[in-house]
Amino acid sequence: MNGQKQTMVVIPGAVTNWMGARKNDSEDIGSEPLLHMKIKKRFAIASNLVTVGEFRRFYAEFSEKYSEKNL
Repeated sequence: MNGQKQTMVVIPGAVTNWMGARKNDSEDIGSEPLLHMKIKKRFAIASNLVTVGEFRRFYAEFSEKYSEKNL
């Protein structure tokens, strides 16, 4: 669980995934070409959806805590 009380799922490294939208996708807005991506390192992702407001609160806290002046 992170500082925003979100449960995170750790994805082990070296995974491949399709990112973007297919041409016949009903939600395709034309700006997301379908790409096959490889993520080389492990990473964590929230197990639940995150709202824009939640992300903005996280970003404000993160950018203040990890700004260059604080490193």
